[in-house]
Parts: sequence; C-alpha cells; structure tokens
Amino acid sequence: MTGIPPIKSNALVSYLGNSITAQKNSFRSILQQFLVQKYGVQVKEINAGIGGVGSLACAFLMDDFVLQRKPSVCFLDCCAADRGGVTPEKYIDRSIEGIIWNLINNDITVFILNLYRSDTDDIFSNRVVSIYKRIASKYNLQFIDIDAEFRLRILRGEITVEDVVYDGIHTHEKGARWTAELIINELKFEQNSWQKQRKAYFQRAFVHTQLILPNINWCNIGSSFIWGRFRLALKYAKLDVNQKILLPKQEGVLVGLLVIADENSGVVAIERDQEIEYVQVYDRWCDKERIQLIILDEIELERESVSFFLTDKANGNRGANGKLDTEIKIGKNLKVIAGLVQHKNNHYQKFKLFLR
Repeated sequence: MTGIPPIKSNALVSYLGNSITAQKNSFRSILQQFLVQKYGVQVKEINAGIGGVGSLACAFLMDDFVLQRKPSVCFLDCCAADRGGVTPEKYIDRSIEGIIWNLINNDITVFILNLYRSDTDDIFSNRVVSIYKRIASKYNLQFIDIDAEFRLRILRGEITVEDVVYDGIHTHEKGARWTAELIINELKFEQNSWQKQRKAYFQRAFVHTQLILPNINWCNIGSSFIWGRFRLALKYAKLDVNQKILLPKQEGVLVGLLVIADENSGVVAIERDQEIEYVQVYDRWCDKERIQLIILDEIELERESVSFFLTDKANGNRGANGKLDTEIKIGKNLKVIAGLVQHKNNHYQKFKLFLR
C-alpha cells in the first residue's frame, strides 16, 4: 500500500460490542492481523466486548470501556444482540445514537457491524436493522452487513449455518475468519473528513449518561454491604435476600440496573411509588458469572421513589431484558454494579467504574 495509511502506527482499535465480540477466538484477532497487513502499520486492540447486554448497556458503559482509552477507530457490534431482543425496541435508536455521537465527538472513526446470527425472528430483526441503517445514514457511517452476506451464501448453498456458528450466535474458527475477511474487504476510511461536523443528536438519545455506583447514600445499610470484584476489575455491592436499597432523590432518569448474573442470582423486586415488579435475573444458559442489565421503564428520580431487593418468593415471569421468562429461581444474593441514569446535559459528575 502506498501513500499515507488512514490509521497511524500503534493506533488503538476498539471493539465495542457483545458476546460475539467478547468470545474467545472471535473475529477480532484475525481482523487485527488484516489491518496490519492491509495498512502496513501496527495497531493495538481494545477488547470492549461486554457480553449479551445490547446497545443500551453499551451506551452507558462506553465511557469506561472505550472513551477513556482514546482509540482512533471503533468497530461497533450491538446490532446482533439487539436483533435477539436484549434491548427493548423503544430504546434502540436512543442507545445507538448516543454511542455514535459520543464516539465521533471524541474523534473516533466508527464502523457499524451487523454480525451473523441464525436464531432471530426475521420480522423483528429487520426492524432493528432498519433502525441501525437509518442512524448510520444520518452520520454517514459505514454499515457492514455480515449477516446479510452470510444469509445469501447459505441460500446459494455455498456454506451452511453450521459452518459459521455452533449455537446460532457464536462463531467457529471458519466463521470468525470469514467475518474478518468480509469486514476488511468492505472497510472504507473516507469517513474521517465529515466526522468533524458534529451532527446534532436526537433529543432523547442516551448521550449524557451516568453510572450511579452503590454507596452509603443509597440507604441506611451502607456498612453492611459486602464488596466484591467482577473479574478483578468491576466493583460490586453484594446484598443478602430481602436487604433493600432505596435510591436517593436526584436529577436524572433511571433506565436500568447493572448487576452480576451467576448461580446465586434470582428474582429481584423493583418497587416504585407503591407498585412492585418482579424480575428474574438468573440465566440458565449462562455457565459462569457475567454482567446482566435489568431494564426498567424510565423512572424520574426527582419525582419517584425506587427501591430494589432480592426476594425469597417465587414471583414474576419476566426476564431482565423485559421479555417473558417463566423459569423462577430463588436466589441467594444480589450483586449490584451500578444504576444507569440519563441526564439532559453534561453537568453531572463522572465516576470511574474500574478498580474504584
């Protein structure tokens, strides 16, 4: 390759996404090799794969996982998870626009990926893809549709589903390599010139986000928290059954609660203004602890009181993502990382999530 490469040597390349990005032997490492070969520069990877939490959680976690590292490029993989229903449809456009706006306003070149998965409902999946394409078009971003290409190859009989994924979502070695090949062949860096435009964002987009962290102000039991670490980095507060937390009155809108899901997870009771909802946090498909997002309807913290606790009663029939979950499991404790709060502007205090 001649001329000046579009990325500098030793540039940081971030992969912000979900379990396909996070998995061992994913497309990431192969794509890193292709970037070095194609552009003749050394690049360093930031693995910001957060698991199956979708775009809503990524919009709130990107400060810690991506922005503070100051990468030059970000490959955004949330579309596949959102097609699986992990983010409510009403939050998808707000989440994606918040992510994109914050990335480009930090001078980060963005590529949006729609990675392959075979287990989604086509009607819902197409609606989600349309949302992503609309927002990509607004910001003149490249939308690289791996899913559409793989589906076409499968329809032609060139490959099979089993060649690509082993569980409908996560790739085999061949699927990972094909994914990386498609991305590198489609990649265009002409975005750099127009990203400086700083387009205005949709008013309700999740741009001004804050993680509110467990502390003594959450309730009068601060000294009884048991503190732990998720994978030696993320601090969480562990609560016993029926140990209640009451969030303090403050400015902002609460849209979710970030917790750790593991074998000890169970039914969480969410109380708001005398109403109570039961949410099943335990995930029978997950064989090790992972980050889980309890998605809430918007709660204005200035006007409403909200508390939550792990109940010892077998109540409720909805999962953390808002969809039906009829498997009720009585848990032993609740591990809370943070609440997700949206603000109208950027006047609030930011906290570091890692190793605080």
